Amino acid sequence: MAGRPNRRQDTEAAGSFRPVVSERFRFVYAPVTKCGSSTLKAVIAGIHDLNRNGAGLMPDGPVPYAGPQSLQRGRELVSYEVFKRDAAEFHTAHSDYLWFTVVRHPYARALSIYNYDLRKYAKWHAKGPYLAGSVSKFLALASGSDRKRAQRNAIRRRISFADFMHGLRSSGTGFDVHFVPQADLIFLDRVRYDHVLRLETLSEELPALLTRLGVSQDKLDEILPIPRANPSHPSGAVHDERTRALVYEIYEKDFTGLGYVP
Repeated sequence: MAGRPNRRQDTEAAGSFRPVVSERFRFVYAPVTKCGSSTLKAVIAGIHDLNRNGAGLMPDGPVPYAGPQSLQRGRELVSYEVFKRDAAEFHTAHSDYLWFTVVRHPYARALSIYNYDLRKYAKWHAKGPYLAGSVSKFLALASGSDRKRAQRNAIRRRISFADFMHGLRSSGTGFDVHFVPQADLIFLDRVRYDHVLRLETLSEELPALLTRLGVSQDKLDEILPIPRANPSHPSGAVHDERTRALVYEIYEKDFTGLGYVP
């Protein structure tokens, strides 16, 4: 009997993204995994006077976009799930809104994926290390240790960063949304963005953008400095010539489409 489908895998296979629309400030933010999306959602919650930890930001989950009749114009803040076939129509419906996203250098994002999401890769493509991680997690529970750290470290001991990048080249990135190229996640071939912010300079770029959108200085003083939410756990992994070449091969469209230099 087949297992229950992975929702994230289905979403990516179908080709969808989840823009956040603010009616108060008239913007559309397109999140990109491992590019400060948790931080941005906390900031967006803050400027809308919602709980900064994200509670209440999208309490019912994303609204499926099924044409203009499904738009929630009466809600101040709403997240949608938009399939790729509808991306251009959704963009046209919000053509007078400011569209922005946040991206990251592909080298840094690959390291972040390894540090934070290696377990997801192992679950799909490295059953032995994943099993070892599960055993370590169970033993940590018995000893009162940090279960997630034990699992993470057990998998890292068995899959180096270089091994991970070689494996990702072989497996492809479509098995989980966290591994997909940034250009694909934001439908760069179908959506025009007014601002493509870079995570590397977000602390300077975001306040200026929020001011342009009409966020008051008092509110900026309240929410700044930008909080760091959901940070990756450092592993000591670093790039070498080999891994940089693999990142470029796998994420070439992020270098060419987002203007990053290899």
